[in-house]
Amino acid sequence: MSGRVAVRPGVGLVLHELRVLVRFRLRTGGHDPRQAVLVALAVFVLLGVVGPLVVAALAPRSSTAPLVTLSPSLWFAFLLLAVGTSLASGGGRELMPRGAGAVFPVSAATDQAGALLLTPLNLAWSVQATLVVTVTAYTAGTGARAVAALLAAWVWVACATTLAQLVGWSAELVRTFRHGTAALLGLLVLVVVALALLVEALDLGTLLAALPTLPLYVAAVAGPPVTFVAVQAGLLGVTALALALTVPVVERLQRRPAGRQARAETRSLTRPRMPAGPLAAAVATDVRSVLRSSPLRRSLLLVLLVPLVLALLLPLPWTAVVVLPALVASGTALLHGVNVVALDGAGAVWRESLPHDPDTTLVGRLLALATLCGAAATVLVLLAAVRAGTPTPSEAVAAVAAVLVATTQVVSRCARWSVRHPYPAELRHGRDAPAPPVAMAGYAVRLTAATTLAALLLTAAASTGGVLLVLAVASALVSPGLLRLRRAFREHSDHRTRARVVAAVTGG
Repeated sequence: MSGRVAVRPGVGLVLHELRVLVRFRLRTGGHDPRQAVLVALAVFVLLGVVGPLVVAALAPRSSTAPLVTLSPSLWFAFLLLAVGTSLASGGGRELMPRGAGAVFPVSAATDQAGALLLTPLNLAWSVQATLVVTVTAYTAGTGARAVAALLAAWVWVACATTLAQLVGWSAELVRTFRHGTAALLGLLVLVVVALALLVEALDLGTLLAALPTLPLYVAAVAGPPVTFVAVQAGLLGVTALALALTVPVVERLQRRPAGRQARAETRSLTRPRMPAGPLAAAVATDVRSVLRSSPLRRSLLLVLLVPLVLALLLPLPWTAVVVLPALVASGTALLHGVNVVALDGAGAVWRESLPHDPDTTLVGRLLALATLCGAAATVLVLLAAVRAGTPTPSEAVAAVAAVLVATTQVVSRCARWSVRHPYPAELRHGRDAPAPPVAMAGYAVRLTAATTLAALLLTAAASTGGVLLVLAVASALVSPGLLRLRRAFREHSDHRTRARVVAAVTGG
């Protein structure tokens, strides 16, 4: 049972607990709390307010009509993204690790507010939210109308995020029951099948007209003042209601033991037959560690499911298929690869004491990561190719090269980060992450930027029709990754580095 105390505090106590937790987490990471808050506010104002208004005022108005048609679907896509992210992370990331609740118990409202506070650190959420508010402000026009539309877009972002948090926390509570996971999986399958049937039965115009976000968007960009105020007041009311309903769900979840995790860790298992040889055994151990971990298994399913559904429902051109491996490999690596040494946990001391070459364990972890990233990207490309049509030789080579390049880039960067910046992480409970939230945000930006840029370069090379050019670009992109791997293993071969990594992973 969790050590946290269920308290029904006022707003003042929640703000006090949040302030203490934020200062503690920032000081633990070596940051000045006041400076970090000022930087966060500056980034929000620049990207979320100034940027959209500048685009609305200075961008040409020639492309407004297509964006007006697609904007309601963009609003709806943001809601789906927020719900999916919340389901994968069990409500949200933790401002305070679960185990720390025994010495510093916080209320359910603070736990929920902390998850909301950390939401912008999710790269997918931040990019999508910025896109929603920028497109909305641009399509509304200039002047006061753009400002009003910007405000309405942020109200929608807040409402969708709080609703998604309610869904995520509720799903996490359902998972604590014996058949809760099976029920959620069945519900997910029904939703995906229903969406597939709708896409096949209705044309695009009918689907866009049936979106529930259409009247909300129209009221934001073109509605009369009375309608605008009424809609925004309604969204704020829904937001407040979602916040109020989430608190008792989180409170109930705090009082319930992690039943599913406890059952998984106490049931009798038949010991699997280990492969012959230390390296094969290391790879098998790490792959099984990932598949046994509830948050890793759940998040891996989401990383594969979302692009897979899009690829099957919507025929993608081969230029988009080449980009898919970058997104899937980056998402898979962010689950645990950025701190791949955390898979060992308290068993790191035992594994490092085994009588084999010191690099065998690291090689096993990285091969397990490469297997997961490469397999996920390969499956996605093959399924997307079913509806993408017959590729040209350069496009086919670019797709294969994209899998190899993305896997190499991801594994090499994760090897360096794991050796240089290890963190203790249990990766057992629904909201566990391999690194602190700020570090995860930085990893997400660097991984996504590097792999996406490489995919775009391969796409540009494939568009010329030259197979040799694609191979040359792929070789140029793989080479830096191999050099990073070499440097990471050189650092790991030092016994002092390995001792530091083991001490960090085990919390010593």
